[in-house]
Amino acid sequence: MREWQGQTRRQKKKLCKRRENEEQNTLPNMEEILSHEICGFHQYVLTPPVHLNYVSCNLCELLGVDESELLDDSTDHYPELVHPADREKYSDFLQQIIKKEQALTGEYRLVRKDGSVIHVRDTLTPKRLEDGTLVGHSVLTDITDLKSENEDLHFLNDTVPCGFLRYTCEKQPKITYINPKMIELLRFPEAKEGELDYLEMYKSNIFLMIPMEERRRFAKYLNRVFSADAPIAGDMTLLRCDGTRAHVFGI
Repeated sequence: MREWQGQTRRQKKKLCKRRENEEQNTLPNMEEILSHEICGFHQYVLTPPVHLNYVSCNLCELLGVDESELLDDSTDHYPELVHPADREKYSDFLQQIIKKEQALTGEYRLVRKDGSVIHVRDTLTPKRLEDGTLVGHSVLTDITDLKSENEDLHFLNDTVPCGFLRYTCEKQPKITYINPKMIELLRFPEAKEGELDYLEMYKSNIFLMIPMEERRRFAKYLNRVFSADAPIAGDMTLLRCDGTRAHVFGI
């Protein structure tokens, strides 16, 4: 009996020791994951005074700053790095998250310490802790290259009166650019407060605008484009937001 109790105590000690080691390794492991998977991560305390309480190493590298320049228990220094022309938009973005307590995605520009400007897409997810504190986890995506590519499409939009649509060639294709003419062609309604934003929903999965009987053919088309790494022209049918159909020719 004593021998069994002794083995049980030794097992408990081993388990506690293993848990301690896991807890010690959690932060380094998380930092490694964040550094490899995303270009920037930070955690907000959204209960006044609003401030950052964690920033990833890759975010500091991205902006060319030290974490001590961002972490402060009484002041939020992150907006100081937001482009002056986008600070009001960023402030509204943050206030909407605090007010609604729901995840939102916004786009704005950040100014690196060397003066260069980058475009980012910020997805901030709030969470209410047991003590009532509201925190927010922010994941940044660098979309600078995407914005540069879309500038060319904006030029075409101003000079050629037709619809433009850019999307990815993955299993669930996402729309990365759509011009006003295409929005008009597909009859997307203007999103109002409290209503579903159909355009944003369609942007996350282009198959929503492909009729069911056309989806297999469209999937093959995407696969051909991806495999050939070259443009392919052809006609297709699109399902408008109001349920009607539009027959288009595209490249």
